[in-house]
Amino acid sequence: MSHPIRGALLIFGIAAGAVLGMKFATGLPVGPPIVAFAVALALSVALPWAPQRRDDMMATGRASARWAIALMGLGVSLPEIASLGLVVLPIVLSAVALTFFLTVKLARTLRVSKSLGVVIGAATAVCGASAALAVASTCGDRREETTYAIACATILGSIVMLLLMALRSYLHVQPEQYGLWVGASLHEVAHVLGATDSGGEARIIATITKIARILCLPAIIFAGAIVTRQDSTCGRRERSSVKLPGFLLWFAAGSLLVSLGLVPAPLLMVASQAVSLLLASALAGLAFGVVPRELIALGWRPLALAVAATVFITIYSALMVAAIS
Repeated sequence: MSHPIRGALLIFGIAAGAVLGMKFATGLPVGPPIVAFAVALALSVALPWAPQRRDDMMATGRASARWAIALMGLGVSLPEIASLGLVVLPIVLSAVALTFFLTVKLARTLRVSKSLGVVIGAATAVCGASAALAVASTCGDRREETTYAIACATILGSIVMLLLMALRSYLHVQPEQYGLWVGASLHEVAHVLGATDSGGEARIIATITKIARILCLPAIIFAGAIVTRQDSTCGRRERSSVKLPGFLLWFAAGSLLVSLGLVPAPLLMVASQAVSLLLASALAGLAFGVVPRELIALGWRPLALAVAATVFITIYSALMVAAIS
């Protein structure tokens, strides 16, 4: 059996155990995704894993997160999405733009390489590893810088995810405000889904907000090419080659079917159960990317940059949500 298959089986085994276990362990303040994250994190830290094995399990987690979002389209209608547009867009557009350009500016102050500043800025502003890889492939950074940016997004995003979950109860944040805050600030799709593991209105709003950030990726790729002084043909070529992620199209298709009343209730129930398993798988895969020693691989300056970018987008998003609400 190949390594990717073994890794996928382990991830889904952890997820299935968390989902089934939570059916018997009632009264816990967290859902199956966070339980799966905790179990996988313990295994990640306690046992030695080859880098390729970790990559395979993280890839399984990211694929699970994308499929979870695709199925979540069956839980929200197009009119509901449209009603959120005027609230979501000002927060997302300003948070993404300011986070990216301030990170690039701070990189220069901290004497961090321009390419690493661009990749960390994109990973923090848009969608973690996916943004880091997309920007790196167009702007010519080194592999070790991309790996470092992904490690920062995974680890810092996981810390903020747990912090926001704790603050939600402490600050008594309303579901709509919490969903906006989570969707506008957390790095990975899995972070957003994990922070809203209780489901409901907060998860739907967080998902739509995160999708809006993902749609900003082509603009960030083009901006990254300009910042790193790539020639104009690079910017045009990459801008035209960026494709809309398939899971966003499936999400839109599901929303359309629900809006037209074409989805039977039994299918909605099956989709809900599948989303629960996929969310747990997404968080389990994410946990295997948490390797604290990777944060110091390039010294303190890049770490300070990644932390500053994360703190900025988290606080700025909270202030914007409070102002609009």
